[in-house]
Amino acid sequence: MELILRFLHWFMQEMPSIFPNPGGRACASFFEANQFDIVLCHYLLLWVQKPIKVIREMIRITKPGGLAVIVAEPDYKARIDLPIEMEKAGAEQTASLIEQGIDPTAGRNLLAWMKKAGAVNPLLGIRVGSEYQGDEFVHFLEQESAQLVSDTGTNCGAKKNNRRCPPAPPMNPIAEQLQFLYIPTFYAIICKQ
Repeated sequence: MELILRFLHWFMQEMPSIFPNPGGRACASFFEANQFDIVLCHYLLLWVQKPIKVIREMIRITKPGGLAVIVAEPDYKARIDLPIEMEKAGAEQTASLIEQGIDPTAGRNLLAWMKKAGAVNPLLGIRVGSEYQGDEFVHFLEQESAQLVSDTGTNCGAKKNNRRCPPAPPMNPIAEQLQFLYIPTFYAIICKQ
């Protein structure tokens, strides 16, 4: 997130005409209506309190014939963690993210939100997943383990919100046993009429 914010700060300084008022908000931006061919968000709606307003704003600033794209919104309540012993760590991650403010069912709510926002005939899908083999699989699992540690505050060194931090998952879980993690992640494309 810090890297993204630094990039946006640089972009606003280098191209001030594109960002005339950096105080804009996702549910009430400073952009004029029908301004962009493509408007997208990625892992955003699960964090906002008014996702319908954000989607409505995305549609408003998209040109007719343009696309409002919701790249990824997960459904943490439908996650699958294998082996079974990893379910507790997965539940801790989801609980920690909820404490931080996410809607754990954002993905499954996406179609209803789009309809309430006025989207006409949106395309909705679920990212099936990825295939990994050998070292690539080990690398994927190490990244997921690191994300779990980050999301749960395991590396905080102290109790977080008076809860005991969960133990860190092994950094090379494939060495112990095969693991599987699947969090259904929804996407949507709205072609503005």
